[in-house]
Amino acid sequence: MLVNEESEGSTKRLATELGEVKEAVDNDFASMFRKRNTLENSLTPLWQQIYEPAGKFKEVMEATIEKVTMEEWNNTVKDLNKNLTAGLSGINYKIIPQLPEEIVILLVKFGNLTLQTGLIPKAWKTSIILSIPKPTNFEYNILNTRLIALLDCFRKTFTKMITNRLSSVMKRYNILQGYNCCSLPGESTNEPIHLVNNFIEDARENKKELWDLTQDMKKAFDSVGLEVLNRALLRIDIPASLVEWIIALFKHRSLRIATAYGLSDGFIGNDGIDQGDALSLLLWRIFYDPLLVGIQQTKDSGYEMKLPGQMILMTLLHGHITGFRFQYVHIWMIRYF
Repeated sequence: MLVNEESEGSTKRLATELGEVKEAVDNDFASMFRKRNTLENSLTPLWQQIYEPAGKFKEVMEATIEKVTMEEWNNTVKDLNKNLTAGLSGINYKIIPQLPEEIVILLVKFGNLTLQTGLIPKAWKTSIILSIPKPTNFEYNILNTRLIALLDCFRKTFTKMITNRLSSVMKRYNILQGYNCCSLPGESTNEPIHLVNNFIEDARENKKELWDLTQDMKKAFDSVGLEVLNRALLRIDIPASLVEWIIALFKHRSLRIATAYGLSDGFIGNDGIDQGDALSLLLWRIFYDPLLVGIQQTKDSGYEMKLPGQMILMTLLHGHITGFRFQYVHIWMIRYF
């Protein structure tokens, strides 16, 4: 990988020595998982209202903190991808279904204890980061890669159960209001893609102005601020004990980078969530839901396409929120009337 020359910070050279490479990757990735500077204490009235806890989902959300049962464990294990790589323990999803019942009972009791106390074992907070090549020029820059975290498989089994619980409640009661098409059962990006194509055809045939903007989010999971995520989780009435458990999974976790010379010494991640955990995609959607709700409240914006008996409004706004700091990129939204 490329590192700065000691004498001239603007000059790069290729690092090949074992110790130097490990130190350099830790430094680069530590900056990626740095603590985000949010503006949580200076929210406008609009954002204060959006982040206010809903209050109406408290009762239905209680189901998400019930004790894990053997039946729930067994049903979850059946659906696990047996081809995924293990974490540092070396125990993968092919081994877990073969465990004797006595061990499974202990694991379920242990997992319930972590949910009850909010305490996370050290092994669950330690991960190995693999850098997967992207279909772009590498240019000896480790940041031009896609990151996958190898996590403890016992941890991932429990987070899968929590994901299933949260997804079921959110889907049934339509808790997430922002127009997003990922992470929940039965949802797909196919419908908005077809709608966008229809808008383009309508604009072309009727000679109407249409701006079709797309957004490429770089290191999306890594930029999730835990303080803001905590507030977003409480906003939809997820029980405080479960919110504490979720945040504890990612807060001050230990990350080590896999290199050609072996694992790096590692560093502490102060923000971000792990790409490789079943829970992360749902957390990402919850994190961005307030922003999308705010966009939906913007009046007199978007593209109108009138059809017999209905009107479809496509909102083309630009905005991306990192923590509470607003930066300009592109987001498109679709609304039905």
